Amino acid sequence: GFRTSEIAGGIYKINGEKIKLKGVNRHEFSPTGGVTITLEETVKDLELMKAANVNAIRTCHYPDCPEFYDLCDAMGFYVMDEADVEAHGMCARYGGYGREEWQAFAESGIADKGVTDREITLYERDKNRTCVVIWSLGNESSYGKMFHNGANHIKARDVRPVHYEGTWEMADKTDYYTKRIDIASRMYPPLEFFDSFLHDEKETRPLVLCEYSHAMGNSNGDLNDYWKIIDGNDRFMGGFVWEWRDHAI
Repeated sequence: GFRTSEIAGGIYKINGEKIKLKGVNRHEFSPTGGVTITLEETVKDLELMKAANVNAIRTCHYPDCPEFYDLCDAMGFYVMDEADVEAHGMCARYGGYGREEWQAFAESGIADKGVTDREITLYERDKNRTCVVIWSLGNESSYGKMFHNGANHIKARDVRPVHYEGTWEMADKTDYYTKRIDIASRMYPPLEFFDSFLHDEKETRPLVLCEYSHAMGNSNGDLNDYWKIIDGNDRFMGGFVWEWRDHAI
């Protein structure tokens, strides 16, 4: 396939046209097989997404099986391909979930090699997939030097934008505006955040909600409030509902 995925003037564009990502987060999960899914279940997921007007998928929080990308290429989905990086358990081991602890872990050097390997593996396996339009460095791990080498590897080889929400979780925000991250990202922001984002003179990136409208269990009632705002400004790319499937068995 042929396509471009780029940011121009703070606006995200596919093939030179501004778009909105009407996305979902999707774990590879089966109500009968747990984390073991079949190809038929994957096809059914994507068919249901098409019926629901979903056009984008974030692979939370790891690369999916190779057949998933074949299907997304064939059926026409935008994919945010995410590396298998998350620091909840490690931060608990090293002191807790506070922002200071998370940032210290990301700067500590403990996981640098492992994170770099996972970023490179993500990119090198999936670099020729047409459906992959955004690279994501991982999930909820604050931000620090453990992400630098992997991000540098991707950006030296590819023009597709790099995403990572964890810069927002930094305790001191020292590297929030890093050039390694091309897309500003938030989870579940209050509605007033959008206006403050547009008035941030240092912020030149588009904004995506990598998670919003928490839909596991009896919830998911705030889509219209978000989309009135998202549709009102080209700097807002859209978002990914959390999530496609409830994990109750």
